[in-house]
Amino acid sequence: MYFIYFTIFLGVFPISLYLVLRKRVARELKFLSPFLWVVFIGSVYEFIITGLFQVDSQYWFWINKILCFYSINYFFFRLLEKRFNKTYRYFNYFFAVFFGILLINYFGSGTLEASSYLIVFQAMVIYFYSIVWFVKLFKEIDVEANLNYPIVLVVSGFIIYYSGNVVLYLLGDTLLKERGELFLEYWMLNVYLNLFFRTLLIISIWKKRVI
Repeated sequence: MYFIYFTIFLGVFPISLYLVLRKRVARELKFLSPFLWVVFIGSVYEFIITGLFQVDSQYWFWINKILCFYSINYFFFRLLEKRFNKTYRYFNYFFAVFFGILLINYFGSGTLEASSYLIVFQAMVIYFYSIVWFVKLFKEIDVEANLNYPIVLVVSGFIIYYSGNVVLYLLGDTLLKERGELFLEYWMLNVYLNLFFRTLLIISIWKKRVI
């Protein structure tokens, strides 16, 4: 339990570090700030509202999915220098429609199943942007320097985190129904993924200072 609370609490550090270093943070990481705020708000909500006051997280679940998608889509759109304006808008429109359909059909029940659909769509969007960005990155001359580029940690973190969650959510609903006693142990994978990703965010912000 302490490990879970530690992971939740760790979510306040990326935006805190960003605000402390905001005058020295490089341009690319400024595009990430909306997502860092989402992580911060989610951590505070989970720790205080869900953890201490035991309030149902149903509403936050749906709000969090919206905020995460649009903040991540914005990050990649700006990272790619607004070169995919139409794609960016299409992703936004499609998500809004898709989210609305899932909200109507699954609100109040089937949250895990609805989340699996949203996670898969989010992962596909991240894969698309990441492939385009990595191709652009490796076209530049100094490949070794690019691999040490802190934004590589952020993009890689998105890929690993959402890939792990795709597996987690797709299998989670089945496991909950058939082997409910193992579900909590299986769900710890989500905690490990969050710990890993939030640590990467902190390292990336610290490394990407403008000296």
